[in-house]
Amino acid sequence: MADSQSNARLRADAGAPISGGPAVLPFQTCDGCERAFRAPEPGHCRDCRRREEWLPAAA
Repeated sequence: MADSQSNARLRADAGAPISGGPAVLPFQTCDGCERAFRAPEPGHCRDCRRREEWLPAAA
């Protein structure tokens, strides 16, 4: 009997929307190469940030 109750509960929950999932960040356009990426704020994509780390700072 416990199996039929748990199966009925699973079927009832199957159509319920999932809540509490991770927030989906909006698309931003990279200021360096125009590539789209997800981030909370505008800025540079991962590749451009990495490139800036390797380049010496302009004096």
